[in-house]
Amino acid sequence: MRLPPVARHQGARRGLIAALALVALASAGCAQRADDAAAAASQASTSKAVEAGCKNSDAARAARDFYALIAADAASGLPSSASMLKLAPLMSASMRAAVEKARIRQRSSIAAHPDEKPDFIEGSLFTSLFESPSALESATAVANGDSAVVEVGFLYAQAGAETLRWKDQALLRCEERRWRLDDVRYGGEWDFAPKGQLKQALESE
Repeated sequence: MRLPPVARHQGARRGLIAALALVALASAGCAQRADDAAAAASQASTSKAVEAGCKNSDAARAARDFYALIAADAASGLPSSASMLKLAPLMSASMRAAVEKARIRQRSSIAAHPDEKPDFIEGSLFTSLFESPSALESATAVANGDSAVVEVGFLYAQAGAETLRWKDQALLRCEERRWRLDDVRYGGEWDFAPKGQLKQALESE
């Protein structure tokens, strides 16, 4: 039996509505799966640090502790063997290896060119300012799983010298249930301030 035009139109309309409903349901399902995946990834990232024993709230304190030791040591250039006994527990394995690699290269340079000044013999390696900061003013951390970026605010104020304020980034890694310094990203913007990251400079040939 041939349906009248109105009936055929209504049937087609119901078919279109049903198809649109199926598309909407499929889209909602995809969006929900995407939200679930993002939430799972975030939870996995947080769980990774928790399982390693590092609390996100401890990252800024770890950076402060490291720089407090640097200030107390008042060393220039690569940390001495005696200084490393105190600093090593606050450094990642990768950071310790980079310091040792630079030390070996420094010794080779001194042996080969005793009248020349080798790399990393003086200056503040862990901050942007060669002369070292006068004080640490702030430390703000953003943790993501087993890594954290701590923005550290420094002050340099000496009589007869220009007062400077700047921020470097201490890059931390959670190792053996503790936040440890893994690198430094320099943030000083004055002439001759180091650029890039500390570990890259230490490991370069």
